[in-house]
Amino acid sequence: MDVRIKTGERWDQFIEDNLKAAGCVLVVWSPVSIKRHWVLEEAGWGRREKNLVPVTIDGAEPPIGFTLFQAENISTWGGNHDHPAFRNVCEGVERLVGRPDKSSQPLKPPLGEKLVSPKPQQEKKPVTPAKKQSHQKPLSDDVPTHEELRKAPTIEGCEKFISAHGNDHRKVKYSVKPMLDRLEKEASERHVVAVQNKLEKEASELWLDLREYGSAESISEFIEEFKETKTADEALWSVRGYVFRDASFAPEMVVIKPGTFMMGEDSDQHEVTISKPFAIGRYAVTFEEWDAYVADVGTGGLFSKGVYKPEDEGWGRGRRPVINVSWEDAQAYIKWLNGKTGKTYRLPTEAEWEYACRAETTTQYSFGDNITRQQANFGGDIGKTTQVGKYPANPFGLHDMHGNVWEWCQDWYGGYKKASQTDPKGPQNGLNRVIRGGSWGSNAGLLRSADRALASPDDRGDNLGFRLLRQPS
Repeated sequence: MDVRIKTGERWDQFIEDNLKAAGCVLVVWSPVSIKRHWVLEEAGWGRREKNLVPVTIDGAEPPIGFTLFQAENISTWGGNHDHPAFRNVCEGVERLVGRPDKSSQPLKPPLGEKLVSPKPQQEKKPVTPAKKQSHQKPLSDDVPTHEELRKAPTIEGCEKFISAHGNDHRKVKYSVKPMLDRLEKEASERHVVAVQNKLEKEASELWLDLREYGSAESISEFIEEFKETKTADEALWSVRGYVFRDASFAPEMVVIKPGTFMMGEDSDQHEVTISKPFAIGRYAVTFEEWDAYVADVGTGGLFSKGVYKPEDEGWGRGRRPVINVSWEDAQAYIKWLNGKTGKTYRLPTEAEWEYACRAETTTQYSFGDNITRQQANFGGDIGKTTQVGKYPANPFGLHDMHGNVWEWCQDWYGGYKKASQTDPKGPQNGLNRVIRGGSWGSNAGLLRSADRALASPDDRGDNLGFRLLRQPS
């Protein structure tokens, strides 16, 4: 029961009205809250309005759809105002709503404590109401009140309210202006209803997913591209960073747009152009995804050859990257996944892998010229793999491109061609395949974006895994 809700008033409408007026939405992810429908709904509102401030407690991980938002872990906060995590949360809120005017807000003591009055200070001259409101224009009869706007918001009403009260008015800044921005965005989206109606039936879910999780920029990119391509599936490949999954058992994929970069390092550095968009795994393929393959095909019987089920070394399966898989094992998984989804998955070429890893950076790592234990799993300190996504993503939204497991590439290992190239695929044949990224046991030098290594196609190891690439349909 919430004492602020009047008897007979709908609590869902009360929550919605307050969300509309809120300058930010602070969500606490806990093992319980991540399963609560209304918590997800309210957090989704904050995501759409771009005013979400997420925190985590009790070891909880943000649920799918919210993992790209940096969440502050406040599990160790004990009420100390100087605690770093608490200060980070406060700064996140202040960026959205501004720093509160402490002189105008009454102090509230914690439960069970008495408020100690501060020492008297030199009296300040009061600010008279007339001076405080001197910038406002006289209100006319047709200017709606704030309460009227909250109940029936309109663009015209918001504009009249702002004109009458001024941009510095608190309710304008933190309620009416965001309300106006939302209404204008919705009005703009209504102009593309004709585009939505033209979408193919099989692609409409992709469009709805984009509208739910995409940014205004990504939606705009999609619409512009759709005008040219006439199909939603093609248009989505113009939206860099768009995350999708072809099936519940398939890996999450991130769209990467074409571009040109300098591949390699030192005397081997050369210009490479990636001419077409592609999608690459947000994470390395996990045991969870591999085990779905095993469950579907089976491990075979006495007279039949079944699917290979790799050992996890006692480290756990689930969201850890699959290990002890060879290049050849990866090809078998890809063949199964292509058959199940009707899409075209494969391993990335070495050029595609480095392009995705660098993510438009030119430094040793996608995080800069140095890498730390807070950015990747390497150096053998942990002594095993960690769950995918534990460490920060690179600028393209890809996790664990440095460390955790070496990742197979499609190419045979060989020397680089020094001339500029477009979509290179490596040598035509060879003895070893390329592996990239370093692993949990590698030193920092092996994690560099340009570093390359090799392994026999039938090699298996507790530091070997892979990440998939998906081509446009």
